[in-house]
Amino acid sequence: MHYLILGFAPGLFWLYYFYKKDKFEPEPKKLIIRAFLLGLIIAVPVAIIESLLKGFVSPLRIISPYLYLMFFYFFIVGPVEEYAKYIVVKKSIYNSKEFNEPMDGIIYCIAAGLGFASIENVGYMIEFGTKVIVLRAVTATLAHALFSGTAGYYLGLAKFNKEKEKYLIFKGLLLASFFHGLYDFLLMQKSGMIVLMAFLLLIILFISLLNKIRKAGKISPFKKEE
Repeated sequence: MHYLILGFAPGLFWLYYFYKKDKFEPEPKKLIIRAFLLGLIIAVPVAIIESLLKGFVSPLRIISPYLYLMFFYFFIVGPVEEYAKYIVVKKSIYNSKEFNEPMDGIIYCIAAGLGFASIENVGYMIEFGTKVIVLRAVTATLAHALFSGTAGYYLGLAKFNKEKEKYLIFKGLLLASFFHGLYDFLLMQKSGMIVLMAFLLLIILFISLLNKIRKAGKISPFKKEE
């Protein structure tokens, strides 16, 4: 039970943090919970898919460990995980009447990302012990929120721009997948300096997402109610 509490605590903290950023029309908590739970559930098939695909790219290690890591994280982990978190929001909430401002894409996708990260936290603690949760709270857990929030920003824009809907969704997924792959790839390097670049990336993405939240707020149809 303590694994669940510790594993979910960082995700719930970040979910609350970003939820409070939705100033004009906060989303129904039941839909936030739905997105969170769907993100959690989708992590299981994603783990299976990644495990299967990992077997196909493992021979690349013979050619170059760097090539293997690059291919695995940029073309498998990043795209598979970001698409999975996006699709649960797209299929379950995107067409809801409650999805009525660009900010909603950010919040719902962050919720799905944090659900995904929370069950990941539990798995890591089972494998490596509870001490890993301290670092994961401010790295991997936050990272999932930042990647998904980036995709969610463009999903929110897409909802209200039908002419560019597919382009905006694709752009959001491409950016989220790239940053996800880059973050994981940097973490797997042996050089401490390169690993530090992963943390620098998180800082940049955090600032970038806060800026996207401000932009989404400026075009909210509910801004006049502030």
